[in-house]
Amino acid sequence: MDLCDKKCYLMKRCYKLGAELLEIHDLPEEKWIDLQCRIREYRMGVWLGLTNLQNKAHFLAISNAVVPPYIHWAQGHPNSERPFGAYTTAHRAWISYLNTTRLNYACTRTLDTLLNAVESKQI
Repeated sequence: MDLCDKKCYLMKRCYKLGAELLEIHDLPEEKWIDLQCRIREYRMGVWLGLTNLQNKAHFLAISNAVVPPYIHWAQGHPNSERPFGAYTTAHRAWISYLNTTRLNYACTRTLDTLLNAVESKQI
């Protein structure tokens, strides 16, 4: 499975659960994600469903190919040579990383559903 296939598989897996890959929309949500990562001991954080595979100049949400309205890159990021974007608890910000980095991912539902965090596993 190549790097895009694996990430697309995760998106499809979330859709089958009636959810979407995690995307952070504002600072309060990012703080909530940070807390959830720390509770679950996700030391590296979680993949944000962001990639620059289509255009190295822009990180886009894999779900809709749109630049996220809220961004919070760590100093020195994003790096166009590292095609995936993740939230990391170490920086309390977003980093770009290579596909060889083992990260968690999260599927989420909107707040009108009973459960917000649907699935969360290491990829």
